[in-house]
Amino acid sequence: MRRVIPGRPGAPGLRAGLRSCVLVLGAALAVSAGARSASAADTPPERVRALVMRGDLARARDVLLSWTPDTADEAERRLWLLAVVYREAGQGPERLHALEALVARRPDVARFRLELADTLVALGQRDRAGYHYEMARGGQLNPAQRARAAAAATQLEAPQRWTGRFGIAVVPSSNPGRKTQEETLDLGFGEATLNKASRAQPATGVEIQASGAYAHHFSPRTQGQIALHFNGSFFEDRDDTDLLGVIETSLTSRLSPNALLRGSLSYQERYLGGDIYSRGPGLGLDLILRSGARGRLGLGLSLTDLAFPHAPGADGLRRTVRLGYSHAASAALTLRTSLRHERVDAAVAEIASTAQELGLGASFAFRGGLILDGDLALRRTWRDGPHGLFGVVQRDDRQTLSLRLRHSEISWHGFAPYVQITAERQSSNIAIYSYHAEDLTLGLTRRF
Repeated sequence: MRRVIPGRPGAPGLRAGLRSCVLVLGAALAVSAGARSASAADTPPERVRALVMRGDLARARDVLLSWTPDTADEAERRLWLLAVVYREAGQGPERLHALEALVARRPDVARFRLELADTLVALGQRDRAGYHYEMARGGQLNPAQRARAAAAATQLEAPQRWTGRFGIAVVPSSNPGRKTQEETLDLGFGEATLNKASRAQPATGVEIQASGAYAHHFSPRTQGQIALHFNGSFFEDRDDTDLLGVIETSLTSRLSPNALLRGSLSYQERYLGGDIYSRGPGLGLDLILRSGARGRLGLGLSLTDLAFPHAPGADGLRRTVRLGYSHAASAALTLRTSLRHERVDAAVAEIASTAQELGLGASFAFRGGLILDGDLALRRTWRDGPHGLFGVVQRDDRQTLSLRLRHSEISWHGFAPYVQITAERQSSNIAIYSYHAEDLTLGLTRRF
């Protein structure tokens, strides 16, 4: 974008563009659609328009910064005009701040989100921009704006050359190991008392998530990527510590403006309690389709051949089929649903299993910048053969509800804070596998 020096008259074409932009955008936020009174010519918006027409951006900015609006509409109008002035002055970070405040006040206005997304792209914040493009598509846009949002969102789906993510959280949990609350165990011929280590115990841990990726563009439609992922949960009780590392290579191809195909090869290792738990290669295939102006449909298949060094009977292929759909109901509300089918072909029948899961979720942006994400997962699992000790085929039903709160304007050195509450309950026909757990997650996350 061409930089304009504040206070210096611009070229005639630029002034004409500014005039059109300011008049149109100012009219969109006008408090009244009626005729203006004679005294209205001396209002801050009118003075700003006159100054912008002359190319005096510095004074226009000063007028807006010294203006104290009397109504919510005037406050929104002030922020919008500030964003226009900052854009023409080449002040990207200041423009971003004004648009963030505007979207926080009016998350339901799609054109505000669209301008914010464009600014984020210009500043290199692609992940955040993609989120706002998708949300904008759920609101009221004219055909040109909707086409612009769709094209920008499609372009952002191609991976950047270097990307990374880091997150850290403190997690107080009532039951981090997802152990039973039962104190005794009915063996059929008598009861046994479970020791403390086998029962649910509260603890506070630290979770770390980190990833890094490098992408190479083979053609405008085809990109390859290699990535490393790490997820770790650390607790004082070593048995509750869970570490997972994954290396993955993938190839992404854009089949059409509305269809994206991704294939991947991976290898993973998981450690529980400091000891190797499982390892093995995986294969994945995902198809992402845009459904209409507001929807996105995802189809996925993954195959993972896992080996369990300390439990060879669990070795076998894990197959997962996924179907997901998200819908931008408005510029402030996104709805999503998913279906998942899993099959574990373990060597031992009491470990081999089939699972099905239904997911329901929504995200809503409140005025002021607060965003609430809510997700509910209902999962049912049944084994192939009877349990070796209890003599019955195990069946489990699990319900997981999570609520996450974040704020669009709050960050600390680039890290976005969030608070998440998770409640999980599993009921089983074998009592020792029933449990309930509640987690509170206080985290910081950042994308690079």
